[in-house]
Amino acid sequence: MADFRFELNRAGVRELLLSQGVADLLEDTAQGRLPPGCRTDPQAGRNRRNVRIVTETAEAYRDNLENNTLLKAIGGKGGSQ
Repeated sequence: MADFRFELNRAGVRELLLSQGVADLLEDTAQGRLPPGCRTDPQAGRNRRNVRIVTETAEAYRDNLENNTLLKAIGGKGGSQ
């Protein structure tokens, strides 16, 4: 078997993770999981794009506090185990 060496182009990966295409994909994914009373907050970090989902209303805040709505929206377990 031939020797194979894979070397990651870190600058290229960083450029990809900071691209507008990744930002749009994250925004679309977040919008699809958005519970009522919440909004998205897109941000560009140093190494990658991020999208936060934050509550806008007191009802959404209370629902998240009692039911872990935001955690469940992103596929987390939430609640006690």
